[in-house]
Amino acid sequence: MPVQNSDANPIHRVLVVDDNEGAAKVLALLLSRSGYDTREAHNGRQAIQIAKDFRPEIVLLDLGMPIFDGFDVARQFLGTPGLDKVILIAVTGRGGDEWVQRTREAGFHYHLLKTIGPETILQFLEELVVPSQGSCATLAATQK
Repeated sequence: MPVQNSDANPIHRVLVVDDNEGAAKVLALLLSRSGYDTREAHNGRQAIQIAKDFRPEIVLLDLGMPIFDGFDVARQFLGTPGLDKVILIAVTGRGGDEWVQRTREAGFHYHLLKTIGPETILQFLEELVVPSQGSCATLAATQK
């Protein structure tokens, strides 16, 4: 079942952004089969273009990408009316306190490590609680 926001309205639109096209496709397909309306982007510029029309409620965003990294994309979203309320979730191979702090400062709500795998990301979205402004939680686990 898709995640719900504080107004108890289901969140259906998820933008998956990763320069690893295979990883993006697998995650978008899994989410789509679970009831989410998904789109993919494989670089930052493409993510911004797609988001302007698609208007996602959640963005799963890789940090290390060509043509605008995840931090650049987050800044663009936060500065664009209609995209400034999106739930930003960093999905990255970069962990540790420094990276979590950087994502928090950039406006991300969550920091997920790619090692958790697509199924765990789906479970995370199904249990998602929209955090308060200025917080950033981290999820790191090994895939079973």
